Amino acid sequence: MTNAPESPGQPKGRQVIIVPQAARNGLGISSFVLGLLGCVFGLMSIGAILALPTSAVGLGLGLANIGRLRGHTASNGVMTGIGIGLSAIGILLSVIDILILNDVYSKL
Repeated sequence: MTNAPESPGQPKGRQVIIVPQAARNGLGISSFVLGLLGCVFGLMSIGAILALPTSAVGLGLGLANIGRLRGHTASNGVMTGIGIGLSAIGILLSVIDILILNDVYSKL
């Protein structure tokens, strides 16, 4: 038996086609938007009621997106970092507002 050479037009073995997936940046963008809203609501005294849950959800989404960044399925690390920072500031502002409102209403 002789081994006949393969013709150049025929593929050798299986062909693997890799289709690149689009980056999944929704969590980072949501973290940024919710952190920004939390900061805006945190600047208003009565908005602290809305700022705390909004910022807490934004912080959670930002931290969840870090896993996507490490797995290379997301590409918005800067926006995620800003979203986490804004969410932390929104939580801080809302806690300060709640403490101030508690002090004001306890003196009534």
